[in-house]
Amino acid sequence: MYTLKNIYILVIIPTTTFNLHPSEQKALKNLKADKSIVIAPADKGNATVMLDLSDYDRKIRDLLGDADTYESLSKDPTPAQERKMNLLLLNIMRSGAILEPLYQQLRSSAGKVPRLYGLPKVHKIGVPLRPIVSFTGSPMYCLSKHLVTILSPLVGKSGSHVKNSAAFSSFIAGQTLSPEMALVSFDVVSLFTKVPTALAVRVTLDRLQDDPFLSQCTTLSPVEVTRLLTFCLDATYLSYQGGCYRQIFGTAMGSPVSVTVANLVMEDVEERAPASCSHRPLFWKRYADDTLTALSWDYI
Repeated sequence: MYTLKNIYILVIIPTTTFNLHPSEQKALKNLKADKSIVIAPADKGNATVMLDLSDYDRKIRDLLGDADTYESLSKDPTPAQERKMNLLLLNIMRSGAILEPLYQQLRSSAGKVPRLYGLPKVHKIGVPLRPIVSFTGSPMYCLSKHLVTILSPLVGKSGSHVKNSAAFSSFIAGQTLSPEMALVSFDVVSLFTKVPTALAVRVTLDRLQDDPFLSQCTTLSPVEVTRLLTFCLDATYLSYQGGCYRQIFGTAMGSPVSVTVANLVMEDVEERAPASCSHRPLFWKRYADDTLTALSWDYI
């Protein structure tokens, strides 16, 4: 039998090492404290952008001033939306479709209104802003994330789907184009605000009803999933500088499930569209809202 006489405990205290000169650290601190500027990451590329607060504010308000996309609200709808969602979840739990632990996980208390901000598009003339909505902390955030876990397995089952850059690189390396063909790129402008909620729900319901493995993901029926989905997609309100606005058309920007549903809608369109084409492309590949295809020069 051995007796342990000495025990040594090594405590490592993390330290922060700055590779900047003290004058540079001071300059950064002063910039951070300057309320007349906005410091934000660029929309694309690993860059940080500084804008005058007045310019940033004007660009955000120009976006909100688009009467075809946004309308001003007289009050914050968050409390009412929270009550409606909690009641919807409660009724579904009482029907036996979900258990109480999941209900408690998805219900909301003291939720916050989604917040609008902008990322500078430094690669475009005039440096416009890409509108971004932070859904974190909103009443529908947890529900939206839960719906993503149910719907994500339905995405990527079409021939147009591109999983990542490695998959695309492997695909394109095996393609050979004749001199009569050209590579053509398409971009979907403002994807989320262009997807009709009714179309998104219909496509999702069709996919759910055709999914033989749905019961492995959830105890909810396809109809119950789409009821909850409709509620999330219709929650298109947001705030900026104390004011509340509603996105008039399309799915909710910032909602996690909007990305998944937009992909489902795009896949549905891509499956149906070739039937109406007089000349089918050699291939059609898409990642998010960026597509690449090969077409004859005669059809460009």
